[in-house]
Amino acid sequence: MLVKPELIHQTHFLFKRLIACLIPVILLASCNKSTMQEGGDSSLIKTDSTPSGNHFYVHLTGTIGKRSVSMDLLRENGPDGKAIFNGCYSFDSDQVPISIFSLGSDSLDRIELLESEVPEGNEGKFSGKFQSGKFEGQYTSPNGKKQDFSLQIAFPEGSIAFDPISGDSTIRARYSSETPFAHFSYNFLCPKEPWLLNAMLSEVHGDSLARLCRDKPGLAFKKAGNQFALDYQTEVKTLIGDSELESFLNYELAFGVEVLYNRSNLLSLSFSQYNYTGGAHGMLFSKCVSFDLNAKKRIRLEDVLKANSQDKLKAALTAAAKKKYQTNNLLDVLLVDEIIPNENFFLTGKGICFNFQPYEIGPFSMGEQKIYLPFSSIQDIVK
Repeated sequence: MLVKPELIHQTHFLFKRLIACLIPVILLASCNKSTMQEGGDSSLIKTDSTPSGNHFYVHLTGTIGKRSVSMDLLRENGPDGKAIFNGCYSFDSDQVPISIFSLGSDSLDRIELLESEVPEGNEGKFSGKFQSGKFEGQYTSPNGKKQDFSLQIAFPEGSIAFDPISGDSTIRARYSSETPFAHFSYNFLCPKEPWLLNAMLSEVHGDSLARLCRDKPGLAFKKAGNQFALDYQTEVKTLIGDSELESFLNYELAFGVEVLYNRSNLLSLSFSQYNYTGGAHGMLFSKCVSFDLNAKKRIRLEDVLKANSQDKLKAALTAAAKKKYQTNNLLDVLLVDEIIPNENFFLTGKGICFNFQPYEIGPFSMGEQKIYLPFSSIQDIVK
């Protein structure tokens, strides 16, 4: 197994705590118990202040040792009240995206971030704290080398701030018992630019609901939550009373968003959805997208790569996967012997990264897998 069980558990939890909205959601008030949490306002975070509140998003720049680095970090509350962080960072020299998360923290004075979506044994770790607008501490590389890091909160020209907000609701299957139940949660990053807000809503909810709820993310999530509650109660109604079945009737639907790259007028995001409707485990899906902030549009694969480049792209991805997993035969690690490109990709300033869902190229236990290609390695097919 390439991903440790605690990484899978953390991924599961992050998907359960996801996407946000601007107004509280009340799901079928006659039979639901709802609790809402308001997120912080990242646009109010000063670069010389320590962020506060249950939720905030920050863009950080600085160094690990002598190497320049940038990081995008989202903070939210875990079920035990401890801070949960997730995000992405990269060295400026290559801009290879590396996902990070925390297992929990009592305060901003003690934060540990672990690298994820990397082969087991190749994880690095950040140990530090937030103070006076900086995240500082010690980074331990996969080979055990320790270096000081210092990252300053900053939103330079070409990057944008977000207002992260979130909420959740519990739907009881019946009045007389706390169980079974369904849980609906969401976490969303709200930009100030209307075109981007509505483009992001389309990625989460589809064009029809996004048009219906234009400029109103709260309304979109309310409608999605109400439909989930109605579907849940309709489906489990005939199954209530069977003690063996009821243990599988605690359903869940969660949405989330993560910043993967945010600079030089290029914004890359991951929109996630976790759904559990009984069985051994739930299913998660993440869709990665990139936006050209100058042109105010989503970037398509044909905007980046030349036509008829599928075979060369497949060969480059397969070679990159062999290097990542340190094998000459991908079937020793994955479910496939070559990596076929998909439309689930995002950009950094120096490369393109393809995202693959569980079972798409590897077993469920590996979780999602990202394969990154520097533009320099595929320059003959890049426009």
